Amino acid sequence: MNQIAARIASWPRPEIANGTIEALKWLALVLMIGDHINKYLLNDTVAWLYDAGRLTMPLFVFVLAYNLARPGALESGAYRRTMIRLAVFGALASPAFLALGGLVNGWWPLNILFTLVAVASKALSGFNVARAVAVIHPVQDIEPEWIALCLRSPLSQHLLGSRANTTVQTTINLKDLRALPIPLPSGPERQRIAVVMGALDDRIALLRETNGTLEAIAQALFKSWFVDFDPVRAKAEGLEPGGMDAATAALFPDSFEESGLGLVPRGWRVGVLGNVAETARKQIQPNSMTVDTLYVGLEHIPRQSLGLDSWGTADRLESAKSCFEKGDILFGKLRPYFHKVVIAPFAGVCSTDILVCKSKLMSYYGFVAMHLFSAELVTYADRLSNGAKMPRVNWKDLSDYALTIPPVELVAAFSDAVQPMFDQITANVHQAQTLTQLRDTLLPRLISGQLRLPEAEVMVEEICA
Repeated sequence: MNQIAARIASWPRPEIANGTIEALKWLALVLMIGDHINKYLLNDTVAWLYDAGRLTMPLFVFVLAYNLARPGALESGAYRRTMIRLAVFGALASPAFLALGGLVNGWWPLNILFTLVAVASKALSGFNVARAVAVIHPVQDIEPEWIALCLRSPLSQHLLGSRANTTVQTTINLKDLRALPIPLPSGPERQRIAVVMGALDDRIALLRETNGTLEAIAQALFKSWFVDFDPVRAKAEGLEPGGMDAATAALFPDSFEESGLGLVPRGWRVGVLGNVAETARKQIQPNSMTVDTLYVGLEHIPRQSLGLDSWGTADRLESAKSCFEKGDILFGKLRPYFHKVVIAPFAGVCSTDILVCKSKLMSYYGFVAMHLFSAELVTYADRLSNGAKMPRVNWKDLSDYALTIPPVELVAAFSDAVQPMFDQITANVHQAQTLTQLRDTLLPRLISGQLRLPEAEVMVEEICA
């Protein structure tokens, strides 16, 4: 061991000019400032600033280690001075850190993303939950459904929002959650209110389940016609394609040919998504929006569903947004693996992290919508997304997605087949929103006693009939 140490000691010491060390220190400082601006002011939306910020700590550590390794550093008191400086600058940085939400009520905040409220069944007893979930244990005589109702109410959501730390990610401290007021009518009244609200929730859930079924039917038809080529295979075997009339069957060829994508139906051409689809690039500034302009953010788009389940308005928007028309396909380009793709049920504005897609010809509308909604295209988008922490895909890359393009008469027949499903999905989205608004209006009035329970029961029975 002594021989090894002696050999290492005999190696020439690397010498770095003081000016270079100083430059590295200032480079690390600039990168750190850029990373903090991106994190606290830009909400991590600039991917290259995040990536560059990862160099900050290695550079600072290298400069610190090099200075501490200089000959005579220990004897000159450099170690002691470094520890004092770190402690002093740490204390000076603490007020800014606290102002940016580092601590809440003197404690590190639990990361509670309080946007969903659910009642866990007894079958889940003993299961662990993620850090972003708060577990609430009701006292013996209070129904968990009642607590869930109260937490979902607009008043509770407002109170939670007013107490939330929204610096980087929305969080709520458990102390604030415990202090949230919960109204407690009599037990029988709580149960009746829960039944009334439950009827609305069941109706909303049924509408969304119906939309899921319609989406599955459209996907199955799309896959059969344009992915598996079932009608072409049937005709190639001398059989009649199933599930369609003779006029539609006549639109399919009866053989295949080689192409860059392998075997494709004869007469179909190989192209890319950009041949049949485009994006709308119109943007609008906040001062040009009315307060009732409807707004769709990524947070409003559910995963793997063509139907929206919520939206907002433009009254508090502070930056430019993209415009869209009813029927446009909204494709979430931030973290595309979330599979956020919906058909717009109205005209409005949306986040610039959403691509507003259209078919170049109306005949191709259903074909384009189902391609954009397909798992294969979403996987392709995820593979081409850029950014370590906030990966995004751009339209240029997405439009290069390779596909087979059938004749216009055939895709028009497909669009005619799926358009009634799309229309029903849109109608269900609006009905579910109406029921949601009714629920959110009735609940606080029932809880406060402003509305008599029999009146609410009649209203719910009529709308759910």
